[in-house]
Amino acid sequence: MTPYPLSRRTVLRGGAAAVLAGLVGGTAAACGSDDTAAPAAGASTGGIKTIKTGVLSVATMSDAKPNCWIENGEFKGFDLDLARAIGAKLGLTVEFAAIDFPAMFPAVAQGRYDMGAASSAGTVERQKVVDFSQGYLGGYLGVLTKKDSGITQDNASTTGKRLGLLQGSIQEAYAKKFLSGATLVMFPDNNAGVAALLTGRVDGYFLDYVVGTDYVDQHPELVQPIALPAFDQPAAFPIKKGNTALEDGVNKSLDELVKDGTWMTLYTQYFTKAPKPTDLPPYPLPTA
Repeated sequence: MTPYPLSRRTVLRGGAAAVLAGLVGGTAAACGSDDTAAPAAGASTGGIKTIKTGVLSVATMSDAKPNCWIENGEFKGFDLDLARAIGAKLGLTVEFAAIDFPAMFPAVAQGRYDMGAASSAGTVERQKVVDFSQGYLGGYLGVLTKKDSGITQDNASTTGKRLGLLQGSIQEAYAKKFLSGATLVMFPDNNAGVAALLTGRVDGYFLDYVVGTDYVDQHPELVQPIALPAFDQPAAFPIKKGNTALEDGVNKSLDELVKDGTWMTLYTQYFTKAPKPTDLPPYPLPTA
């Protein structure tokens, strides 16, 4: 989800569910800090079970700035700093691994990682595969395009256009509902999709709106004329089903980080172009 403010506590219901795609075998090489200690299945800290003793292993993305990205070998972003803060509350060291987005949910479900952190919506369909924390972020989706593409603020302007999007993301369901005249083209990551846009292989690229603003900053020939609200699908941390101790610990930590101002500090640090939310997490996930 894109980090724009939820204007109300009651989140809209009935949003289209995302289609899960991808296999665990499609993961990219892990990056970031490494702990050479052998994994210990069922290891726990304060009653919380993790794959590796004292470590919270988190799957994420490398190209979704300002939510999560890698710069000079370092993992950065709102989601990742929030995960680090949660880890500190739980007394756990946090380690990140960058994998393909569609592979994140099955990888967490199979216990390869304790948690995911990539602004992933806790959709009803995904809830069948993994459990989720409370929602921690909500907002808009946007269509990135070249200035001369013919795509305007009118959703109908995408009719007949080739529209790229991240495989396994909620954008597919939203595109089918609101941009139904477009031909959809799937990409494994945002960089590949934006590269296709820049070279003319697609006419637009549908992604988190705030992530799109970073690409606009990088490429002056790009604009983002369409913004679709997605408040009914807040982002949450995917957690392996049955690991209720970790889920409860993450939720408690998130509550504390909102109350002590850490969440807002991170929000204003990373989302400088977004207004401050009028309502704060936790945000309820869809149930139907």
